[in-house]
Amino acid sequence: QAEWVGGYLGPALQDAGFGSTKIYVLDDIRLVLPEWLHALMSNNASRGFVSGVAVHWYLDFLVPSSVLDETHRQYPDVPILYTEACTGQWPWQPLKVVLGSWQRAQYYLDDVIDTLNHWSVGWIDWNLFLDTKGGPNWANNLVDAPIIVNAGTGEAYKQPMFYALSHVSKLLEEGSLRVAFSAAPSTSSINSVAFLTPSGDLVAVILNKKRSPVTVEIRDRSSSRSTLLQLPASSFTTLYWSPAS
Repeated sequence: QAEWVGGYLGPALQDAGFGSTKIYVLDDIRLVLPEWLHALMSNNASRGFVSGVAVHWYLDFLVPSSVLDETHRQYPDVPILYTEACTGQWPWQPLKVVLGSWQRAQYYLDDVIDTLNHWSVGWIDWNLFLDTKGGPNWANNLVDAPIIVNAGTGEAYKQPMFYALSHVSKLLEEGSLRVAFSAAPSTSSINSVAFLTPSGDLVAVILNKKRSPVTVEIRDRSSSRSTLLQLPASSFTTLYWSPAS
């Protein structure tokens, strides 16, 4: 890829007047990070064309998110962007589309929160909407999607995955900065992330993976305020507040 980007793709875009086009390299799973990015950044020809590194979420459950930390440590000026995710893609998942699956939504939000906590600047779903079979797809690679369209009835179904993504997209403005955040008590069943928006407000997204309610304490050290919050079982919660109010 270093040879292709440095010797062909990058120069071709420049010669065609598209030199401002951003090239995100890798576009595969994080198993090969940071070595893959190092190969491109240590190549004199390709280094100048690398705008960021694109990562797919597949096998994130096997590869620790610490590889994202190490990638950022070595190349802090290279953004890490998650560019592909879907569910129902594995051979052991015979049902490609599962209408109303809360579990798949939880998988989504858990990964989004985890990757944002480890230097990812964004997270993109592979398909905004698909049909009830999980297509169409020329390779018959059928998967699930946040919105399923029933062409026969003219209906569209918003899946739980749609609402999971809404929790990290509706209130997070472009340019928001991640801040240190944890919901006490800290347990493996709770995953959370928080951001300071350009307008000066704070947004926190909390996932309760436990099948029972959990009470957590939220403390804002900037204002010495705290509040107790009961998270419903298997729930997604977004908090939005102004530190000054």
